[in-house]
Amino acid sequence: MDLGISPRTVEIHRANMLSKLGAGSSTEALRMYFEDTLLNGSAGDPAQ
Repeated sequence: MDLGISPRTVEIHRANMLSKLGAGSSTEALRMYFEDTLLNGSAGDPAQ
């Protein structure tokens, strides 16, 4: 799928997301998500 945005735009949005989460890497952000999901149920599931 082509979103029509530059790789730099993706890098900026990714960096902003990681900063807001307080994560140093994508791996850490994923670990935080799965840890939260395991401890709090489906809190990260927008369908619920």
